[in-house]
Amino acid sequence: MPNTPGEVLRMGRQALNKKQTDIASEINRALRTYQKWENDETHPNTFSDIIAVCKACGVPVQDYITGQPSQAYPTAKENELLDLVTSMQSGDMDCMIRIAKALRDTANANP
Repeated sequence: MPNTPGEVLRMGRQALNKKQTDIASEINRALRTYQKWENDETHPNTFSDIIAVCKACGVPVQDYITGQPSQAYPTAKENELLDLVTSMQSGDMDCMIRIAKALRDTANANP
């Protein structure tokens, strides 16, 4: 059964360990406005609001519209790691990949 748009926002927000006040502040909307969206009392009036709230909650717009998760929502730590990796230079990224593989191999060898 599909989720409502508000449920999609809530799941994404909670996966990022954000509060409703955090989202409202990020998208420059009143807390009560965001709460109404998350509780499915009202919905964003513009597509730019939908894009902004989905981005702040870490959910794809497709998930918001369809109510079907297209993927597992990344956690705050996963988003932080992705931000770090995407900001790296190519040589640094290669080094980070080697380090991550070594850590994985060590963890697998010593369960």
